[in-house]
Amino acid sequence: MKKTIFNLLLISIIAMMATSCRKVSHNGDLDGQWQMQSITFDDGTNLSGRGIYYSFMLHTAQLRSTSGGTRTGNMVYDKDKSIFIEFPTNTARQFDNFGLCSEDFTTAEKGVSIKFTIRHITREEMTLATPSGRILSFRKF
Repeated sequence: MKKTIFNLLLISIIAMMATSCRKVSHNGDLDGQWQMQSITFDDGTNLSGRGIYYSFMLHTAQLRSTSGGTRTGNMVYDKDKSIFIEFPTNTARQFDNFGLCSEDFTTAEKGVSIKFTIRHITREEMTLATPSGRILSFRKF
């Protein structure tokens, strides 16, 4: 009888441990889908960001445009300071429809990478600066 109770207890503990092993987000306010509101160029000109979405989850970033497809990259998030994304299968010219220009990217051995500076982030709004000086404004979607 004691052996049966011990085995049931052991099985229960293992089952609880197995179900509690899901991945938990560690990116805070960044995680989720963001809708681009505007692109501000260094000369002060504004352009609508309509139809452009950036999504962040765990170590993955996905850029989506209604006029230019989807680009997925590997992300490193430095809390409230910067976002570094590597796109191993893309070239810089493939990002024209995402509010970015080829000068924003660094060419790597495989693909390209970009580092955004975070100017402002809350649960509802985010502002990023690109290496070329563009300011991208987003709202949580």
